Amino acid sequence: AVTPRDANHPELTRQYVKLCDRPDFDDPRLRAMLRDIAPGHDPHAELHRKFWEYAMLGMYLEDVGALQPDKRAYDVLAATFPALDPEGNVQYVQARYLEPIGSDKYDNPAGSLGSNPRLAWTRTPDGRTAPGVLLVTEGIPDALTAAGAGYAAVGILGSQAPDDRVADVLVRHAGSTGRLLVAIVDADTAGRAWGVRLGELLTARDYPLGVVEPPTGLDLNAWSASTVSWVTHIDVALPALAAPAFGRATSEPRSSENAPSVL
Repeated sequence: AVTPRDANHPELTRQYVKLCDRPDFDDPRLRAMLRDIAPGHDPHAELHRKFWEYAMLGMYLEDVGALQPDKRAYDVLAATFPALDPEGNVQYVQARYLEPIGSDKYDNPAGSLGSNPRLAWTRTPDGRTAPGVLLVTEGIPDALTAAGAGYAAVGILGSQAPDDRVADVLVRHAGSTGRLLVAIVDADTAGRAWGVRLGELLTARDYPLGVVEPPTGLDLNAWSASTVSWVTHIDVALPALAAPAFGRATSEPRSSENAPSVL
């Protein structure tokens, strides 16, 4: 095993050993991947160079109380998503842990750094959007997936149900832009309840909500990863969602496991 070159830093040594204590780092497939990523370089040296970077990070995180002693630095790695305002300015950020501990998938900045706007607007890659519709999702990742496909999309932040503040902003924005509001709910009990609550809030404001539910057990991200036809399903559903009576809460049975449903 490669050992730290500087024995004067026992804490750094401890972090390094903690990182190396993972058997899958010796997997031949990992070494082959490293050779592809860094051709001409020793994959063993490249891997342990990366270990040193994580060891330094782990030492710092423990020092400030952000890393438990039994956790490695990469246990707290996260993707950071920007939450834009309607004009496209970054107003907030949210972190999504790559390997969440327990049920805590997301983390927000300290309240002293900024307040949660509850809505994260997005931008499409080319700045153009499908006309007449705003997709509403639970969280930023699903909203970014929708925006990547060319839809105007906004993600509702937070695990709590949508509230009056969220509903007021959505109705005001949709009314001023002439867009239909369509929620893409997670295909589980919690996701459906989230959609029903949002629909109730919007109905109270005389603004209907269309709802599209992916196949059983999927959210929009998982749906888009499972089939490229998810966009077609939404496009086909939009005319029905635009009918005058759409969007009311319903207890009708779901469609089959392999097909999305439109409420």
